[in-house]
Amino acid sequence: MAARTVEERIAIIDEKISKKKADIKVLEAQKQKLLHPVTMKTVMEKAKASAYCGARLIVLRRPQENGETVESILERCRELL
Repeated sequence: MAARTVEERIAIIDEKISKKKADIKVLEAQKQKLLHPVTMKTVMEKAKASAYCGARLIVLRRPQENGETVESILERCRELL
């Protein structure tokens, strides 16, 4: 059995890092779902509340991978108003 070269060990470590990054991405998505649950009940409550005050309810949702956050979407909406 020959010892692994430095390049092989680095490749193995890089592979482990990429797997961990994928796991972290999944966990972050689960965390966001827990922090910001979207259920039919909450959507209906918001729609009902907006109808009472004469506002229109617009639902915007973009994945974090697109580089857009809630803050950036709200800022763009403020600029349009």
